[in-house]
Amino acid sequence: MQSYVITLYCCSIWGKWFPARRLLIFERENGKLVKTNGFIGYIIEKRAAKNTLYDDIVIRFYEKYYEQKYFYNCLFSWKDQRYEFVKCEAINDIAIKSAVVDSVSIEINKILIDKQLVF
Repeated sequence: MQSYVITLYCCSIWGKWFPARRLLIFERENGKLVKTNGFIGYIIEKRAAKNTLYDDIVIRFYEKYYEQKYFYNCLFSWKDQRYEFVKCEAINDIAIKSAVVDSVSIEINKILIDKQLVF
């Protein structure tokens, strides 16, 4: 039996229209599915992870800021029964330099939380 489920919703959910897809992650607990994470983004890559049954995932987020479009490719790993933000790997398909990846990732994670792109 699969221990987790990833679902992607688009169009209308519970009578509301969403212009962006909702990505929901569920884990099986005591035979029932329980939501662990939600994202407004798209899984663009799955990577095998060590010491866990859950793959790491890269999610592409979209933000519009002062008429400029931004796309963030962010890595999430499974930890403590949910996917946890690890780092932002690219902005607008340009890789973030290793010298600044930590500081940039902190700021991008703040944006994702503030804009409710992760829930």
